[in-house]
Amino acid sequence: MSQKRQKKTYSAKEKSKMVLELLGNEKTLSEIASQYEVHPKNLQNWKAQFLENMEGLFDQGKQLKAHRDTLKSSR
Repeated sequence: MSQKRQKKTYSAKEKSKMVLELLGNEKTLSEIASQYEVHPKNLQNWKAQFLENMEGLFDQGKQLKAHRDTLKSSR
């Protein structure tokens, strides 16, 4: 009988660590994927997601204020 493959989940902290290593250009995508036993496509997706959302990290204060203002006005 075939065994079911157990799906491994990674925390945001683990993903961030891998993406930062990838951005550091000291190791190749394949090397990092092999080291952490992650499919290279997952690393590519996480990198793209990180780059897409990194600007928001510096605007969190503005986003939080806008969210609070929205909540206050909806009451």
